Amino acid sequence: MVEITEDAISGLIQILERRFLHRKNLRINNLEEITEGWETIIYGFTLNYEVNNQSFAEDFIIRFFQGPSRREQARKEFTVMKKIAQWEIPVPQVEILVMNNSPFKSPFIVMEKIRGETMSHALQGAAQHEILRSMKLMISQFVKLHGIPWREVFPDPNHDDLRENGPLSYVESKISSLWKVVNRYELDEFAALLFWLEERIDLGPAKRLSVIHNDYHPQNILLREDENGLAIIDWSFAEVGDYRLDLAWSVLLSGVMIGNHYREIMVETYEELAGTSVDNFEYFEALKFTERMVTIATWLDESVEIPVKKITREAMRSEYRIHIFNVYNRLKAITGLRLPLIENL
Repeated sequence: MVEITEDAISGLIQILERRFLHRKNLRINNLEEITEGWETIIYGFTLNYEVNNQSFAEDFIIRFFQGPSRREQARKEFTVMKKIAQWEIPVPQVEILVMNNSPFKSPFIVMEKIRGETMSHALQGAAQHEILRSMKLMISQFVKLHGIPWREVFPDPNHDDLRENGPLSYVESKISSLWKVVNRYELDEFAALLFWLEERIDLGPAKRLSVIHNDYHPQNILLREDENGLAIIDWSFAEVGDYRLDLAWSVLLSGVMIGNHYREIMVETYEELAGTSVDNFEYFEALKFTERMVTIATWLDESVEIPVKKITREAMRSEYRIHIFNVYNRLKAITGLRLPLIENL
């Protein structure tokens, strides 16, 4: 729960004063909620201040973390954005991390507010040549991200197990995690999908591990008004993994937004820019989409608290049903397997 009180705002001003020592008479205006994400709530505000008796105003985003791992999530997102910016990945500049003793009772980070629209909005009704140009720009940054030496961003030695235990260890760990959820919630109809993945596991060895965004699509890319550039947002799910899993989710969501017939073009563009073929891509699509369907199935359990307020069980049966079926239909096309639990939504 985020507590927006006068005392909390005064506490935020004190934090900002320590961050921006040369700014005087700091005042916060227009603090208001913008949107809610996965275990996060995003507010915007204007910071008015003075430097050498001249008045200035600057807009910021404050991202509150709400989940059970909220402190770790705040730390991770702040650290990841700081580190990948050093590799010239375009992200909003992060200024402040507060993990403990938050005046709002929730950990948060403060970052610059990007003026501009999302790429998904810009592509609505766009001509094909504009879509292709934007797609190439988007994928070029994706390829660059996957090329960063992952230890530069995630130095935690625990990640070494993914390499030291063999090239199949990443896929094995994913399938093992899925089995734990399936068994815990007695989702027996998913067993056939997991057996399908296990029977074909030889398609999943990782040639290399990468920093992966895990939710890279046009809605999470902002086009800057002030320059011919972009900014990639929402790094809550970033981790070390196989880039093909990242690409699979990106291709699916991007295809939904700009047209499924662009799916092959996106993969070909990635291969062209990366200078390598994307081997066994359908296997990683199946793995990622199984992961998503398992998550949806757990949310349908009345005993489970859904981590995003706007996604309710009723919403999954109405406005979010189309999105769910886009994922499910692709999974069914690859594996030939059905999930009655999803079909009966």
